[in-house]
Amino acid sequence: MYDHPFICSLSGVTAPETDIEEAQGFGDGTPDGWVKITIQRHFINPKWGAIQQVKAGLFNQLLEQIPEEDREVAAINVALQIEAQYASLEDQTDKFITEEEDIFIAPPESDSAIFTEYNKLRALMGLEAEEMPSEGVDNAPIPFSISKEGTTDA
Repeated sequence: MYDHPFICSLSGVTAPETDIEEAQGFGDGTPDGWVKITIQRHFINPKWGAIQQVKAGLFNQLLEQIPEEDREVAAINVALQIEAQYASLEDQTDKFITEEEDIFIAPPESDSAIFTEYNKLRALMGLEAEEMPSEGVDNAPIPFSISKEGTTDA
C-alpha cells in the first residue's frame, strides 16, 4: 500500500513533496493550508485492570482464611500487604492507554467540493462553518496528486 504522509481523507489527493519539505521544522510538519484532525481515545490499560482483579481476588482469598470474627480488623492489614506487594508492578504499568489517529484534509479552499465536505464535517463536530475566501474557488484542477496503489499522478 502507498505510504504517503499527507493524503486528504476527503478527496485522496496528496500533498506535493515541496510543500512537505517546506513544512518540516515548523509546528507538527503539516503542510501549509492542510487541516489536521487528531482523534484520541483513552482506555483503561488491560494489564492495569488485570492487576486490580488479581489484587481483589487475593484479598478475598486471604480474608476467607481468617476467622470471621477477626476479618474486620485484619482487612486493613491484608489490604496494606497486598498494596505493598503489587506497588512496584503498578508503578511500572500505565493506568491508561491512549489511541491516537491523525487524518488530513487538503486545503479546503483548493476545491469547492472539499470546502463543502469540510464544512459538513465541522457541523457534525459542532463547529461553525468557515466562510469561502473572498477570491473564491476557481475549481481548476487541484495542484496535488491522487494516490493510486503505490503511484502518484500529477
